[in-house]
Amino acid sequence: MEGTGLTAKILDKSVTFEEAEVTLVCKKLFKQELKVENMPENVAKTFYEGQTPHDMYIGEVVDILQ
Repeated sequence: MEGTGLTAKILDKSVTFEEAEVTLVCKKLFKQELKVENMPENVAKTFYEGQTPHDMYIGEVVDILQ
């Protein structure tokens, strides 16, 4: 975050930024590690060659701050 020029704003259990026009506050329902061997070869090569894949999250929007 340092060097982005953004100003952190602490929420109850999370963080947003003063510069944000809208913040979606979400409740995490599910997390799954993405595995390169389960991806189409062209996707794995284009986005994850030599890198660790991301995690996928499914969440419920519980609040919208404007």
